[in-house]
Amino acid sequence: MDIAAVSQSAMSSPQSLTWGPAEVAAALGLTEASFRARRPDLEAAGFPRRLPALRGRWSAEAVTAWIALAGTDERDEGGRA
Repeated sequence: MDIAAVSQSAMSSPQSLTWGPAEVAAALGLTEASFRARRPDLEAAGFPRRLPALRGRWSAEAVTAWIALAGTDERDEGGRA
């Protein structure tokens, strides 16, 4: 599922502005378990943190923007240029 499909699906739900870990993982192309394991490294790379007032949920807009910006990084996954 691509980011546009995940975003469209999320925007049609009652919690359209926020995503839980499953939606975030899908947007990143990861399993939920993989997302949870990689979250500290993602956050160290500037990934948005959970919304403080909505425990366990992320801003769908912030996650989508981070993905778009992260895609402009010229380094590969190993961190090499």
